[in-house]
Amino acid sequence: MPSAITYMNNLETFDAEGYVKMIKEAGFKRLVVTAKHHDGFCIWNSESTDYDMGSTTSQIDILAELSKACSTYDLDMGLYLSPWDIHEPSYGNKDGNPDNYNDFYDGQLREILGDPKYGNKGKFVEVWMDGAKGTGADAQNYNFERFATTIKELEGDECALFQCGLQSEVRWVGNENGLAGDTAWNRVEMNPNWDSSSAEVPWNKNIQNDPTVGAEVSVGSPTGGKWIMPEADARITAGWFWHNNMKTPKTLTELSNMYFNSVGHGAPLLLNVPPNDTGTVDPEIKQRTLDFGDNVEKTFTQDLTREGEGRTAATAKASSAWENDPAYGPGKVLDGKDETYWSAKDATGTQSLLIEFPEERTFNVVSFEEAIQNGQHIKNFAVSYRDAGGQWVEYGKGGTVGAKRLVRGSNVTASAIKIDLSTLDGKVAQISEVGVFKSTKAFEKPMPVPEGMEILDNAKCRPAAGGTRRKTPASSTAPACGPARPAQPRPSSSMAPSSCSWARSTPTTATPRSRSTAKSRSRSTPVPASAPRASRSSPPTPSRRAPTPSKSRSWAVTREPLASTPPPI
Repeated sequence: MPSAITYMNNLETFDAEGYVKMIKEAGFKRLVVTAKHHDGFCIWNSESTDYDMGSTTSQIDILAELSKACSTYDLDMGLYLSPWDIHEPSYGNKDGNPDNYNDFYDGQLREILGDPKYGNKGKFVEVWMDGAKGTGADAQNYNFERFATTIKELEGDECALFQCGLQSEVRWVGNENGLAGDTAWNRVEMNPNWDSSSAEVPWNKNIQNDPTVGAEVSVGSPTGGKWIMPEADARITAGWFWHNNMKTPKTLTELSNMYFNSVGHGAPLLLNVPPNDTGTVDPEIKQRTLDFGDNVEKTFTQDLTREGEGRTAATAKASSAWENDPAYGPGKVLDGKDETYWSAKDATGTQSLLIEFPEERTFNVVSFEEAIQNGQHIKNFAVSYRDAGGQWVEYGKGGTVGAKRLVRGSNVTASAIKIDLSTLDGKVAQISEVGVFKSTKAFEKPMPVPEGMEILDNAKCRPAAGGTRRKTPASSTAPACGPARPAQPRPSSSMAPSSCSWARSTPTTATPRSRSTAKSRSRSTPVPASAPRASRSSPPTPSRRAPTPSKSRSWAVTREPLASTPPPI
């Protein structure tokens, strides 16, 4: 296999501006650049090694070019710098001095983080160290404490550390499919016997198979001793790197599933979008990336709880409020401010929020967020909607909420929604925001029975001669089962016709499929919802709130007095 230098000698140009412009237009909030992977090749002109872009024919400093473009478009940057380096001779204990490689790696951190030409206007907001150890792993003992000190010294405390030993602030979600679990706690149980020479992380990953997302996930612990948030990484193609035979992008259905099961489960989505071997992005990958971002934006642009486009704003009520204080009343979940929130009166029983619309509205996504600056308290929830007959119908239920929970179901029309919340023992339910949305067609939840089809129940079929049920050909206009009724799926469960049912299709307008193709290594991070940060569990005292990243939204403010119990304030 040719070396990376031989391969990169073929690179004549690199369109950093075109790449960053695409990422920005797609709505991504951060670009995490793989400056060095496990093979040790550096995509910048490094003074620490000759296994770098400075030793290639073009001598293009790819990291500098991307940094310049990110500064132009004001896109946050993260740095992926693999500690495992199979090329560097000092890795491990071959020369009897395990500290040599720590000096080398710390030097590379300082090369990049200490140089103002790297980063968005010289700043990085996250450093990814990955979790891999390979050749010499038994001998190489990473000095994570030293690395963390260097990063915080050069970038400040706001720079998040991905899997940096005991100093970690962000962790792997447990799979590489962009899927966080239905239950995803930001806290983890630390291992008091952890040895820094171990290839394992110093916390219990608590990896469990989650059938609701179809993947193994890192669940975390509600009572863990340290806040280390999960981040969901995934690929837009079949692999992490671009290859000519693996360059077909995932479908919008697959990408929407990632989004709703990562951001929608309280974890940022980190999506790998690879440039090709000519320094550009394949047209199919570029278009899919833009289509993905466009569908996210269009799905969440119109919040149906807010005033606009002829709508009157919804109103909010709650089962209780903290000390009957309007500062923690239910109207706070509709004011568009992350720093304000509704807080239940106490930790007793199930607490509920009621969002009422002035008239019936059709939607398929319900969004709600914990006051994550006070910690993570909610262990499970249930969302219901009030139908035309005034009956409450379950729309979805699940585990934790965290920074954001998205409940996606079939299209329903309702006059109100209700969110029931159960918390950890002694913890109070606190919600900062609630939203209701109608997604784009491409982001609709896949349903077993497509929209426009009718379900005919053979339980009402009239028997044919001999006592057996008689089927009517699909071409018939009057089926033997009696009058056809429109499909009314319960959105919280999968809907498949029973063994005695059949469906008749009504023609609908076909939605054009997105085009396909792509692959390489350069990562971008959409966090259009919110990224949970280390916080404390505490009563709703404003002075004790920890900082929380902003959520990119602008909403009209609307407030409603408390419900009749407790009395209006």
